[in-house]
Amino acid sequence: MRGRNLSVGSVVRGVILGAAMAGCAHAQTDESLLFNEWRASDLTDGAASVRLYSGGSLSEGDRASRFAVYEAHGRVRLSRSMELAPAIGYDVFAIDHGGPDSVVPGTLTDASAVFATPLGKLGEWVLTASAGGGYAGDVSGDGWSSAYGKATLGFGRELSAHEHLLIWADYNGNRLLFPDVPLPFVAYEREVDDSLSFVIGLPESSIEWKPVKCVTLSASWDFPVTIEVAAECSIAECLSVYAAFNDDEHAFHAANLSEDDRLFYSEMRVETGVKIKPSAACEITVGLGWAFSRKFEQGFDDRSLTEVASPSDAATLRGELAFKF
Repeated sequence: MRGRNLSVGSVVRGVILGAAMAGCAHAQTDESLLFNEWRASDLTDGAASVRLYSGGSLSEGDRASRFAVYEAHGRVRLSRSMELAPAIGYDVFAIDHGGPDSVVPGTLTDASAVFATPLGKLGEWVLTASAGGGYAGDVSGDGWSSAYGKATLGFGRELSAHEHLLIWADYNGNRLLFPDVPLPFVAYEREVDDSLSFVIGLPESSIEWKPVKCVTLSASWDFPVTIEVAAECSIAECLSVYAAFNDDEHAFHAANLSEDDRLFYSEMRVETGVKIKPSAACEITVGLGWAFSRKFEQGFDDRSLTEVASPSDAATLRGELAFKF
């Protein structure tokens, strides 16, 4: 252990929690908002994407005119002079379909924003906190019942030059599992060498391996259901190809549900495509995929869900613009 030689920057550089892995989602309103690494010159980074589906049928005989998913996430730090600076993060996930809204509202949105700040050092630990909130529901207006709060208190420290530990308590009123109580979590990160690093923890575990210089293999699991696996191959400095598998889930409130129930959407998806990087400030992704095992379910959380609609399998086309400056 390095003990008294601990620096804030060493913790920031170490505890990345897999957020930079190719093909993986990048939440910006959770415990990783402060602990994800920044480029020295950047004040903001983020991405926005749209995924279009070839069909959105929710049941037999229902032919929806469209089905699309829109996503955006990003963060803004308030100072370049501090290695661990106060920051604001945001996440947006929206579903838009053209079918009848008697069971599933035509538009569902989960949008949240959080302010995070370092609080100082406590011995060998770097202490951070965040607070914010969001709205997850039918945009037609189901009132304050769709609003929720988010808060995190985190402790990070360096165990050695290549090992880091993050412990945090988290409250998320729209969490997939146990949304009504704060929960403790932990993550241990180790960089084995230049080609292999991993995170073991709850709710997040991940691994990234570069068997050769131009190939990156990665996988992550966000408990209880989100799984992401990706492979990326660099063809040139500004061009790469990738293949990915995703199994994810999102929760929303809806006006036609009981007060405690939410509407859950989940799907599995395979995708392949290209990433073009015209400059250091932006990256463009275009991917073709197939979405399957798609379903809407109703319940309080993942422990007890009842299926209410099952959209048909569909081909997907996704475009994404990522930026940092």
